[in-house]
Amino acid sequence: NSHCGKLLRIDPATGNGIPSNPFYSAAQPRSAKSRVWALGFRNPFRFIIKPGTGSTNPAAGDIGEIYLGDVGWETWEDFSIVSRPGQNFGWPLYEGLALNNAYSTYAATVQNEDEPNPLAGGAGCSRPYFTFRELLKEPTADGNMTIYNPCNPAIAIGSGNRYVHKRPALDFHHTANSSRVGIFSGNNPAIAEIGTPASGVTGTPFKGNCVVSGMWYTGNDFPAEYRNKFFLADWGGLWIKRISVDYTDVITGVDDFASNFKFVVCMAENPVDGTVVIVNMDFPPVGVLDYGGNQPPVAKPVANVTYGTSPLTVNFTGN
Repeated sequence: NSHCGKLLRIDPATGNGIPSNPFYSAAQPRSAKSRVWALGFRNPFRFIIKPGTGSTNPAAGDIGEIYLGDVGWETWEDFSIVSRPGQNFGWPLYEGLALNNAYSTYAATVQNEDEPNPLAGGAGCSRPYFTFRELLKEPTADGNMTIYNPCNPAIAIGSGNRYVHKRPALDFHHTANSSRVGIFSGNNPAIAEIGTPASGVTGTPFKGNCVVSGMWYTGNDFPAEYRNKFFLADWGGLWIKRISVDYTDVITGVDDFASNFKFVVCMAENPVDGTVVIVNMDFPPVGVLDYGGNQPPVAKPVANVTYGTSPLTVNFTGN
């Protein structure tokens, strides 16, 4: 019921939510819940839709896979993949892959007054509302999405994406070289550092402090190992990483692409020639990355005169 911390999907002609949104209300098409596609973000600076995913028909409710950088608060940055409607990425209960200690007590005690408990007033159930913590569970390997009423664990509160923490595809620390992925130990969620056998991700742990997402590269200017990879940038970390992601949205590798690249704001692929265009808050503010070492020379003709009475004879040199 709030626009804050959400990924919104809006009809550009009317400003209303779209009927295929997960929480759409036909009676309230302009309400916040009608516009929400996903929730639980802190500060998502940039996102892209992965090329070749999703439907161009708004009624299908398939917007494709959203690659999103969510800037953290105290400790962790998130790179998240939104793959289904109504997914809950956990902020402020979670920062990165783990519970956010600064909010865990608050979330366990403060009640969400948008969520009344239908069992309130009955035997042993004095609270009229559910707490925020009770409305979000950790993921399990078996994919169970149902949460149960604390007053009667045999009765479900609800089931679906909004009740399960959608963990980031990758998180990384602000001050220590630590980058992690979510795994499972049996049916329970666990965390593994990249580069370890348990993670299944090749690469070296790193740090950063202001993730800005990036781009999915499909061009031919760079060699094959760069194609169909995601390029992730961090504004404060001054780096760009090349991320390998499999067809199930699981990260399999993290490689260095560029370092000491000051304050990247956004990236895009030039569809004409396959080069990478970068906007950053350094000089030059817009740069083009082209693959290769010693580039062929580019002729720059110089005219001996640039104006005069017609007819005008002009001689050019291009040496």
